[in-house]
Amino acid sequence: MQRFRILTVGSACLVAVMSCGAFADDKSKSDPADAVLDAFVQALKADKSVEAAARDKALAAVEKLRKDKETREFALTEALRELSPEFQKALSALGAEDLPAAIETLKPLAGSKDDFLAAESRYYLARAYILQEKYELALPHLDKLEADLASKTIRSGESLFLKGASQLHLLKRKEAAASLAQFLKKYPTAPERLRVAAWRQLEVLRSIGKGTLPDIHQHMLFSRRKLALQDAGKETQKVQQRIVAMLDKMIEEAEKKGGT
Repeated sequence: MQRFRILTVGSACLVAVMSCGAFADDKSKSDPADAVLDAFVQALKADKSVEAAARDKALAAVEKLRKDKETREFALTEALRELSPEFQKALSALGAEDLPAAIETLKPLAGSKDDFLAAESRYYLARAYILQEKYELALPHLDKLEADLASKTIRSGESLFLKGASQLHLLKRKEAAASLAQFLKKYPTAPERLRVAAWRQLEVLRSIGKGTLPDIHQHMLFSRRKLALQDAGKETQKVQQRIVAMLDKMIEEAEKKGGT
């Protein structure tokens, strides 16, 4: 699953490792990840519809993986793998980098009545869309994780980070700045690589002036992505027109300076 290790956003490399969901540096009882895992265990024990063998394997996975901060973030993933053959199928497709197959399997799971399964499925679904550069499709799932399903997942912090990165790709700069700033404020114990990446993206956003080369470059990246996805609709056309207008203005200003 090496392809899931690194995501590139703009000109900077955002290291977004799948194992950063817990955002905990210790095993403190106040760790939100522990609260989520406790709620999951309680709900699973109370669910009489689950076969005993699958329940025992899921509970064992949680118990084993939650003990170590390096593996805790995988606890729900591994437990749900034991409980849902379809979720296991989706993870296998992701491991094989078969993103279309993974997405088709995850879509119905994202609407599961089991909020824990729905949350974990939305996380992986959003990541799959991001790897396809389909940020528009990833955002609704990231929003859901960061808000409505926050008590059912240990991925809410990373989801907020990925939300900001996706918004930046979509030229939603004000929204991206707000999301990244909120991430840094709300998750001060997030992995350093994510905090550094978020800080760098905020610096990029603050430095971009309207009509400058960095501004034009980001618009070109947006246009390139849309065309690669065979989306030449009105939004893409507007961005292309904006690029032409910015380039024309830059050339005009250069000519004026050259003539003085």
